Amino acid sequence: MFLLQSCQVWPRQCGINRSQGAVAKCRTPRQAMVSSYGPHFGEEAPLVDRHGSGTIFFTNCNLSCVCCQAGPPSRIDPAGQGSPYRDFSLSVGITNLTEMAHLTAIAYGQVQGVCFRYFVLDAARKLELQGFVRNLPSGNAVEVRAEGDKHQLQTLVEQLKAGSPGAWVARIETSWTDYSEKFRDFNIQY
Repeated sequence: MFLLQSCQVWPRQCGINRSQGAVAKCRTPRQAMVSSYGPHFGEEAPLVDRHGSGTIFFTNCNLSCVCCQAGPPSRIDPAGQGSPYRDFSLSVGITNLTEMAHLTAIAYGQVQGVCFRYFVLDAARKLELQGFVRNLPSGNAVEVRAEGDKHQLQTLVEQLKAGSPGAWVARIETSWTDYSEKFRDFNIQY
């Protein structure tokens, strides 16, 4: 609370009393507003390992850092666009950034002979997941086993539902288990 009474956050150091709700050039109220957060895999391997590093973009940041990747999302109006976070809730958010899991998904329908496996391969690699995809002997199903960040896996499930351009996905069955780290990349099994 002391830091908010005479704000000295670099580089502005405006000295405004944010604890009383005053807002200065940064337009940041008493509670910082978070526009988005999530896992980030775009750094060197020693920094992100297999789990990624956390990225947090604060609403109304006007520092215009040369290396900032947030751009407009970090400069949005605080009127309902960001979410206020208290110290505890933000730390919980950071802790949960990289909840790892194992997904087994079976896509049923017209999913063989329509480049569905290559579609899954491309999607999984873009999401930086590990595992495999393969046709099942029934002729109307494809199995996907993938591991990685749970949010990325959920994105993959949504992409499986949409399917490749030539596919027709009747349904998807999913099951979730603990992350095992047994896969090193994502590939097609024959």
